[in-house]
Amino acid sequence: KKMAIFELTRINSPSSIADEGRRKYAEMDDKQAGQHLVFERFKMRLDPDSTRAPAVEAANDPAATVNLRKLISCTLRFMKEKALAHCSDMTTTPLTADLVLWVLTVPAIWDPFAKQEMLEAAKEAGICCEPTNNLLIALEPEAASLYCLNTTSIPAHERPCGTKYMVVDAGGGTVDITVHEILSTQAVKEVLPPSGGPWGATFVNDEILKLLEEILGKESIARLRKCPSEYTELLNFIEVLKIGRRCDEDLSGSVPLNISSVLSVWEGAAQPEVYIQQFNASHDKAVSLHRGHLRIPTALVHDRFFVVIKRTSAHVASLLVKPELNDTRFLFLVGGFSESPLLKGTLERELAAVLPPTRIPRIVVPPRPGLAIVHGAAQFGLNPGVICSRVTPHTFGIDTAAPWDERRHRIHGKQVLRDDVPYCENVFDTFVRVNEMIEAGAVISRDYRPVTSAQTKVEIPVYCCDTPETRASRRRADRSASRCRLAGRCLP
Repeated sequence: KKMAIFELTRINSPSSIADEGRRKYAEMDDKQAGQHLVFERFKMRLDPDSTRAPAVEAANDPAATVNLRKLISCTLRFMKEKALAHCSDMTTTPLTADLVLWVLTVPAIWDPFAKQEMLEAAKEAGICCEPTNNLLIALEPEAASLYCLNTTSIPAHERPCGTKYMVVDAGGGTVDITVHEILSTQAVKEVLPPSGGPWGATFVNDEILKLLEEILGKESIARLRKCPSEYTELLNFIEVLKIGRRCDEDLSGSVPLNISSVLSVWEGAAQPEVYIQQFNASHDKAVSLHRGHLRIPTALVHDRFFVVIKRTSAHVASLLVKPELNDTRFLFLVGGFSESPLLKGTLERELAAVLPPTRIPRIVVPPRPGLAIVHGAAQFGLNPGVICSRVTPHTFGIDTAAPWDERRHRIHGKQVLRDDVPYCENVFDTFVRVNEMIEAGAVISRDYRPVTSAQTKVEIPVYCCDTPETRASRRRADRSASRCRLAGRCLP
């Protein structure tokens, strides 16, 4: 989700990542920076709404690209080696990857393709060691759910069996939402399929940068991105700007943003004050520059926050008005973005506008919400059976050839002959349907046979769609109607 720095001579391994990477990049001079490639938020390329290009451009050199899975596997290998080295320092013998049960967290809203890509990247990173099967995939809001149950100050008598609660995992990239029901002290079940979207805190950064482009010109910000120290400094100041924004803030005032980093590399056609005057004239806003600080009207800053936050609050409200959630008692807000008072305040206002007071769940931010997923993932690794059932987010099935049935296949089917036997091609054979409750560990079996005597092996594509029923898995007309798409492949 954060920054990864790769040396050009060592592209198979990052030299640093996350906050350490940002600090090291800020300390580089132009020559050193030119010998490194910087990749930011490339994990978000796996989001279903993204373009999913197989290659990712470097933030400091768009002409340089690296394969997406390679970037993820290299980063996972980097973290694996760091973890093993740290643990080995505390043991008498070195710790190896095959002796560790690894838990890899993924957003619940990702589709099977993205989750499979993460699994394959983990294998390439040497985390998943055959035949020990020492890797678990944990859904991020589920991990956060376990953390909330185990760390919350809510007494047990206020959350008895049957209590429903919502978890809103507002992280840097995605917002994942799930609803669970407590069955016992050691088990919960899913009430609704996970939902959410790419509405995390980093998109607020994007909105602030867009605002700076509108005020100071795109060229100035583009120039800044190529200067490691100055660009990192601006990002740090944007983080400061995000802290403390509240719904009850005085909107008639202004918010200072330190843009000394922008001014230090200024090469605009005119002075910054000229750009600011042009912006104020066209937007009727009182933006001003004083001693390296851009004073931006608070209302304008709030507007940029709300572009992102409103997507989360509106979606949460649309879920809680559903009849099956009318007895939801708690809403746990976790993830780094959950510490924003503006996010919590917006949620409270949105829910008050659409729900009667008796149906508004109590919003709870647990201790250290930014660490909820990593701690919850460790708890999941110790007890993966605690989530005893889940609701399927899609309909899953495979592409088959069924014996021709004139009554069933005459209108929509396509007849083919296999060893002189008539079949209907591209028939979708359903395994599970969307919104179906599935017990953890459930096995669904089907028996198939070859359609020709010459068939000796087969690769089975698995398809998914968002409707309970679909007739075919490949035909273009039906695919557009049911959004049937490839989820993965089963190999012999």
